[in-house]
Amino acid sequence: MKRSPLERLAPLAGVGFVVALLSVFFVFGSNEPSATDSTQTVVNYWHAHHSREMAGGLVGILAVILLVWFAGSVRERLAAAEGGQGRLASISFAGFILFAVGGTIFSGLEFALGDVATKVPDGVVQTLSVMESDLFAPVAAGAILALFATGIASLRYGVLPAWLAWLGFVIGVVTFTPAGFFGFLAFLVWVLITSVMLYTSQDQEAAAG
Repeated sequence: MKRSPLERLAPLAGVGFVVALLSVFFVFGSNEPSATDSTQTVVNYWHAHHSREMAGGLVGILAVILLVWFAGSVRERLAAAEGGQGRLASISFAGFILFAVGGTIFSGLEFALGDVATKVPDGVVQTLSVMESDLFAPVAAGAILALFATGIASLRYGVLPAWLAWLGFVIGVVTFTPAGFFGFLAFLVWVLITSVMLYTSQDQEAAAG
């Protein structure tokens, strides 16, 4: 079946996700206080940058929307290769959804902090800031599920190159260690590569079909 132009562009939503998320980190949310900074440091930051951080929260929501759109393309390709009930395809998609939920929580906290930082007690600002900084569990768990399920399916059915599957396994392990932030950055690289590969391989898949 011939795809519409918009359907063909769907895998590139992963590229949009990476661009949007990096802008949240390096444009809107640069130099955010850490979870261990003093209350005064945290409050001073959010008072000074509340408008910018609200904008960053909105861009973060756009990023997770693009991620789910990209995940739909991954699931489609895995399910077509796997056949049957598509167990690995479902696990992969669930991982991306869990990551998106975690990202939405981060973005919601960022927007909320920007909105109320100058209106609530300092202790509330610090509590929200700690959560916005360290509530990474859903993101990490989602990334690991998506990487491992996609990697296993790729090794079994050749959906993605074997080297990309093994790279995903390594990234998943790193994400679960104290070096998890670097694993998270590597996950963005993996999404970027996978997005481009799924887009460029569409003609070959159509011909094979």
